[in-house]
Amino acid sequence: MENLSRYTEILTTGPGLAGGILSYLIISISLFMIASQDKEDFAWFAFVPILNLFLMCKIGGVNPLLLLLFFVPCVNFFMYAYLWAKIGETRDKGIWGWLCIIPCFLYVSPIVIALDKGK
Repeated sequence: MENLSRYTEILTTGPGLAGGILSYLIISISLFMIASQDKEDFAWFAFVPILNLFLMCKIGGVNPLLLLLFFVPCVNFFMYAYLWAKIGETRDKGIWGWLCIIPCFLYVSPIVIALDKGK
């Protein structure tokens, strides 16, 4: 039980909060860059937690009803990779979106897709 409390203490204090904020900023800024390059009217949706999923659906050309799959345990992780893959396909970088399934690529893939200027 002591190990569990140490783990939650790390996640809810400095290192955990800093990591969470950093990952939020990486994904939000990458999505904002993609939306700005696509000249989306509501690029600022990238910084709002639920609205960013609708923005990802719009950019990737995915039916927003598929967002209901985010409520299914274990499926939501693959749905997130699917959204990034569809966004990557609009920029000829679909493989980078699917690499979001591998945790070490979760924050690298959006950056690579966002830095691709061509469409």
